[in-house]
Amino acid sequence: MTDHTDRLAEYDGDFYAWSLQTAQQLRSGQLDQVDLAQVAKEIEDMGKSDRRALESHLKILMLHLHKWHHQPSHRGIA
Repeated sequence: MTDHTDRLAEYDGDFYAWSLQTAQQLRSGQLDQVDLAQVAKEIEDMGKSDRRALESHLKILMLHLHKWHHQPSHRGIA
């Protein structure tokens, strides 16, 4: 197996182990051991996921604020 194939198998097999190993390699400056393309993809994916989560939470908050404003009789004591 090539080095890239080994890294891809590690990523596909156990993401948590891959992430710990990659973080350690980055901290120790072993950049030649890191699959930088995969790290970049993961960072992009995390950003997209965080953005979707924020949008979802904001929609829920706006819905609750709308209901709170337009249905004062349904306001409960928290």
